Amino acid sequence: MAMHDDAHGPRARPRGARRHDAKAARRPDAPSLALASTLALLPCAAVAQAVADGAAGPAGGAVAEYGEGWVAPDQRLAVRLGAPVGGTLRVFVGTLDVSAFVRRPEPGLLVVEPLVLPLPAGETELRIFAVQERRWHPVARLPLKVLTAGGFEKASTEPRLSLEVKSRAAEGRSADAPPSERGRYLDLGGKASLSGRLERGGGSAEFAFNAGGTSYRREALRYGDLGPRAPKIDLNDYRIDWARDGYAASLGHLSYGNHPLLLDGFASRGLSASVPVTRGVDVSVSALNGTAIAGSDNLLGLDEPDHRVLGATLGLELLPDRPGGLRIELSLLHASVQAQAGFDAGEVPDAQRSRGLGVRLLAKDSAGRLRVDLALARSTYRNTADPQLEVAGAPAPMPDQTRNGYIGELAYDLLADSPAFSAKHPLKLSLQWRREQIAPLYRSLGASLSSDRLSDRVGIVAAIAGAQFALQHHRREDNLDRVATLLKTGDRSWELRASLPLPAWMGSEKPEAAWPALNLTRRWHTQRALNAPPVEQSGFAATHLPDQANASFELGANWTGPTWSAAYALAHADQDNRQPGRERADTSSLTHQLSATRQLGERLALNAGLSLARQHSREQGSTQRTRSLMLGADWRPDERWTLGASANLQRGHDSLGTLRSDGWGLQGQVARSFEIPWIGSKPLPAQVFVRYGTVTARERNSVFGSSSTIRQWGLDAGLSITVF
Repeated sequence: MAMHDDAHGPRARPRGARRHDAKAARRPDAPSLALASTLALLPCAAVAQAVADGAAGPAGGAVAEYGEGWVAPDQRLAVRLGAPVGGTLRVFVGTLDVSAFVRRPEPGLLVVEPLVLPLPAGETELRIFAVQERRWHPVARLPLKVLTAGGFEKASTEPRLSLEVKSRAAEGRSADAPPSERGRYLDLGGKASLSGRLERGGGSAEFAFNAGGTSYRREALRYGDLGPRAPKIDLNDYRIDWARDGYAASLGHLSYGNHPLLLDGFASRGLSASVPVTRGVDVSVSALNGTAIAGSDNLLGLDEPDHRVLGATLGLELLPDRPGGLRIELSLLHASVQAQAGFDAGEVPDAQRSRGLGVRLLAKDSAGRLRVDLALARSTYRNTADPQLEVAGAPAPMPDQTRNGYIGELAYDLLADSPAFSAKHPLKLSLQWRREQIAPLYRSLGASLSSDRLSDRVGIVAAIAGAQFALQHHRREDNLDRVATLLKTGDRSWELRASLPLPAWMGSEKPEAAWPALNLTRRWHTQRALNAPPVEQSGFAATHLPDQANASFELGANWTGPTWSAAYALAHADQDNRQPGRERADTSSLTHQLSATRQLGERLALNAGLSLARQHSREQGSTQRTRSLMLGADWRPDERWTLGASANLQRGHDSLGTLRSDGWGLQGQVARSFEIPWIGSKPLPAQVFVRYGTVTARERNSVFGSSSTIRQWGLDAGLSITVF
């Protein structure tokens, strides 16, 4: 594979011979090229060491005539050497030896002819060495950027395919237990995905496709929508994103919208695009299916003209030198939805239409301490007549409902890293306020919200030395038009939250495991009627008017040690009913939960949990108590075996002795990972598992003199294989 310099050959040859040799050098036969290309790819320690030694080699005055841009993987590479070079030349592209494909058409010019195999893609280097007396001397080191076979600067793909077999091998039940849905079965399933990223010319494209399949049609992706016609193998979702120089476009399953009252993160299948019009001005548009869809049908999501959500947003940065300092967004919505539910929704919706205009103002000062968010919207909504839902007669015309709504938010950092209490632990103190008013009958198909409501929320948030404190007050009212025959309710609530990192506070250099990290929450909430609608016209009696006061307290403590962890949670709630005639319809609840885990070595982990719950009814004069215990273990004897088991016990009774229940359950699983030999490729990773579970529940009711015992058990097995 060595090549000698023609200018320093031992003797001159006849002209005809030189011409014949030149043609042979320019046009090597294909078998020779294939053999030389294959040999060039063989690993060689001496070659690798030479390339490593020449990593810091000089450019030597050489000039790459192929330029500084990207070259095709089959492009010829010409290099003009800066000075005469003696000895044998060796040429590498990265670590690939291409010396067999080099010719010297004239002194000082070196040409690498196209290889039988493509050049290595990506950013690499072309390196030239001179070999004299078995010593390698670096001659030139030139940057080289090679496109992929598809013409991209960078291309990466990651396909995945996994297959699984699952079965219910055996099962049993007592006479009182309801029959299982399927009994014994054997199902086949699988998941496939393809994701990747492509780059060229400053632009990039990312894509991801996910599909799945099952032999049991009731578990098919769209069974809830298509029933027995649902395909067993289907497309779950996909997305393609493209971006370049601020321009962007997306296709597939995506979400669009940044206006909380008009079009707020509406998720479905469709397309969207954003364009930077000029400095500080951008436009984005979207066209999405009216409901969430899946499957290989309606790939773009836009097959039905009357089942779409169309949106557009114009963004203006009024302070281009400080993006986000003062931004205005103008949003438009035109939506039409037919009487069809999403593939995962169990409802029968009406045909609807809405169109609207929204404005949003976002502002913050240069320091980021003051932040303002104001959103206004005007929406026209119509519940259109749907002939499919009419039983008889002509559908009555539905008038348009045009209503307004607004949301305003203000946040201000009263103190930002203030050393008022400690220079080592600065204090952060922020004030937050939000007001939301949505008119009665306001509705937009691009946003999920409640109409006919006025709410205010104000709060203060503080943080110091890792601790966080928050105090919020919330006020809400409905029936904004004060319709006399409708109930008007008012809600008032206070919430206090605190997070205390005691381990960090009590530890001198590292967290002290003996102290827990605490989380506390205290809430007060009242709800009462603000009017008394006439009983004859509204049907609201005095006992129907809400008047309640609720209070709750939650405490969480978490301990973390080197090989163990523990947690305790306390929850207490009181409901005080103040409706006339129902003053004793009060309830209270108290729950204790304790959990712990312990790691014994690297392969065995134990866990346990205990729960005690009490619910008291003042009106019935009874207290219901429930206790539950859980024990579990996970063991990995080696890298291939995994064993797990858990047991749980529940018991419950009331203070009157009328109802008693208890039950227990046991679950265990054994899994083993292994590899399946595969012809022409690496072994396929696989895992097989066997799972057993049993449940027993007993209940005795002394009032009705009844008792029942239900037992169920099942043995499941499965196999999963990762093809790639």
